[in-house]
Amino acid sequence: MDYIKKLIGVVAGLFCTLVVAWFSSFSLKIDFMWYNSLIKPVFTASPPVMTALVSMVYFMSIVVIARLVTGKHFYPSMVFLSAIGIFSILFVHSFFTFKNIYLAFAFSVVIFVISLILQARFFLKELRISLYYLPIFLFNIYTVIVMSVIAFSN
Repeated sequence: MDYIKKLIGVVAGLFCTLVVAWFSSFSLKIDFMWYNSLIKPVFTASPPVMTALVSMVYFMSIVVIARLVTGKHFYPSMVFLSAIGIFSILFVHSFFTFKNIYLAFAFSVVIFVISLILQARFFLKELRISLYYLPIFLFNIYTVIVMSVIAFSN
């Protein structure tokens, strides 16, 4: 029975993560001329490194969601994760489709704040989930820092 719970958790994590990735992929139309013209910090990840980081975030999201589902701790954590997913889609859309740096920065701040709340909640509720969520949280910190430099430099 424990195996089935874990399998359901992994399927739920895959489903949620793939939904966010699918919606984000529609917005990922990069205008390289525009993107390369932006003033970016020197620590901005190259496209292959960013792809690896986003893949790691997706993988860890699956792990976190699976853990929440199997541990039956999904409310209100799944609401926060869903909000992060929605704002992540809006971030990608505003930055890459609309080329609106300031709106994308605002979305990255919202994602960071929700992520901070979620990290604190996981830390207080279950340390293991907090450790699984830590790479996602660190990625959100990195994103908000990069976006703040881009927003204030362009």
